[in-house]
Amino acid sequence: MTDSRKRKDITVVIRTAGERTVEISKRLVQNQIDESRIHAIEEKPFFNAVKKTIEIGSRSSTAYLLALDADILLYPDAIDYMMYEVDQFDFDQHLKISFWVSDKFRGRFKSGIHLYNNIYSIPFYNFLSCIDPYSDFLRAESENMKKFAVKEGLIYSFAPYHVIAKHDYFQYYRDLYSKYRLRYKRCVADGNMDNITKYIHAKQAEYPDDQDYIFVREIFNTANENISVDEILLKLGMQEKEPINYKMFESITESLSCESVMQKVKDDLDLKLKNWINSYNEIKEFLTKNYHLNSISGPSAIYGTGDICDLVLSAGKSLRVKAVIDNNPEKYGDFVNGIPVMALEEAIKLDIKNIIIGSIYHKDEIRQRIQNKVTNGNLNLIALDSI
Repeated sequence: MTDSRKRKDITVVIRTAGERTVEISKRLVQNQIDESRIHAIEEKPFFNAVKKTIEIGSRSSTAYLLALDADILLYPDAIDYMMYEVDQFDFDQHLKISFWVSDKFRGRFKSGIHLYNNIYSIPFYNFLSCIDPYSDFLRAESENMKKFAVKEGLIYSFAPYHVIAKHDYFQYYRDLYSKYRLRYKRCVADGNMDNITKYIHAKQAEYPDDQDYIFVREIFNTANENISVDEILLKLGMQEKEPINYKMFESITESLSCESVMQKVKDDLDLKLKNWINSYNEIKEFLTKNYHLNSISGPSAIYGTGDICDLVLSAGKSLRVKAVIDNNPEKYGDFVNGIPVMALEEAIKLDIKNIIIGSIYHKDEIRQRIQNKVTNGNLNLIALDSI
């Protein structure tokens, strides 16, 4: 067991209901977390699984509680990514974080993964204990999480950008049937039936030999809400799937091994940095051209300590900038790229010949301010007048 794996302050609960991918889901979590922190439960109805999950968290001293459905196949560094994300903001005010998955039948979707702030597990468990488990829930977990978050004044949820798992791949038809008959009811209630049926139709056209799409599409096309899974299979000339054998188990886990979330994070950051550098260089070029920085002679000052000041200093390498001027006395004595920040009156004493106005929206106001205070008619005021 690696030290980094032991440092992950997290308890994991895998909620199972006989899914075809239970063992693969467990293996993928065990590869990332100490096995002693992993709990597999099977509770019905689903509300009881939610309650049991929170109960396990309430008995744990870890900072985080990960609730994971067994039809979720985590990418190999998904939990590293979770720990990375909770460091990016103030998690104390959040009840949980949700995560995006690659859902076979809905595309990019938030489903089946909840990272709870475990400090709220005890009051959340007490809250759930007062609810009838057989209430008519369409979404037993999210409905009650929202109510508890409102009661406690917490932020209900947040979802970082990156996809961290596959969802609903390799499942039994019986499980797809029960899930998507319920999904059918939810779609009717939410009024978004067309969204999911269009997606499934497109995926079926893309993968015509994938019988999962054929099967699930038939669920949504069948007007008879009481039709059974066996009747649908018989109608389509299909049979229930066999359990996943060893060869398929190893093939699936191997196919997921190259799905690094943290590498995608790095690639995205690299791309953003590259785009920022390109934009920065374009802006510098624009400033050089529009300020005519290359034609400026004599000592100069820049009025303003914002982004344009920094860009002008980096763009005009030959500028003899002696001062950065600011109207805020609290900034006097500071430095911008080694250039002292001072009042206009102090800068003029340095025999400044040019003042570059480092503002687009307030350039006229600054020009008037300078003209009101400086009587030197030879002072060259430079602004982005072309904008």
